[in-house]
Amino acid sequence: MELAMMTYFWLWHTDDVLEMAVETNIPFAIVDEGLNQFITVLRGETKKFAEVEGCPGFRRLFDSLLTIQQLFEERSFGYEDIAESFIFFLKRYFGAMRWFSVERIEGAYSEETFRFWRRIIAYFDGIAEVILMLHRLQLPKKVVNSPSLRRILDITNSIGGFINDVLGLSKEIKYKQRDNLVLFKVLQKGIPVDEAVSQVCALIKSELTDYIMLRDDIDILEALMDGHNQIYAHSHRHLSAGKVQVLR
Repeated sequence: MELAMMTYFWLWHTDDVLEMAVETNIPFAIVDEGLNQFITVLRGETKKFAEVEGCPGFRRLFDSLLTIQQLFEERSFGYEDIAESFIFFLKRYFGAMRWFSVERIEGAYSEETFRFWRRIIAYFDGIAEVILMLHRLQLPKKVVNSPSLRRILDITNSIGGFINDVLGLSKEIKYKQRDNLVLFKVLQKGIPVDEAVSQVCALIKSELTDYIMLRDDIDILEALMDGHNQIYAHSHRHLSAGKVQVLR
């Protein structure tokens, strides 16, 4: 679990670095240089960092990921499978961040398209897969490809991402960040903030209702969602500490 938490905090720091890159209008071709270096680290092909112009935070991410990679390789059975799975999710994550950096929140896309990209950067499905691999648990392909499991993972990403959007709203207004469903509703649809928050809360409730109907002893996902929500509620990073309470 320690490695899974290290990986998750690394993703949080990555999110901060990418948001800063988006805010300062750094071309995503430069950001991709950082992604390519992360991939070579995960594949054990390099231990030497090459500076990424305009993105000083990438060095810290590189060094941290190198430590994570070495621990994964030492402690994990079938490391290559873990690495390639992590790379798949990381590429998808950077692709979603690219979308948010290129396509303005006030663009012509539908809310469903916005939700699709928003779910990806919640990254709960990727973390759950890493945890399973660390415990040397491999789900049969029949289970992995099951429409029910895919929907459950989609719901998990939705709940994690959209609770973040509600509790992190103050931060994202302050820093003019775009990857927030509440702000999408406000800026694109002209919905008042209070009403937009209520709509996203109703969506979370609807997703949770479906999850309860579909779930079948998925303790890892439930622990991930519960712990993550408590972190949001008490996080100074999200400017919500002491202002909200998330009930279990």
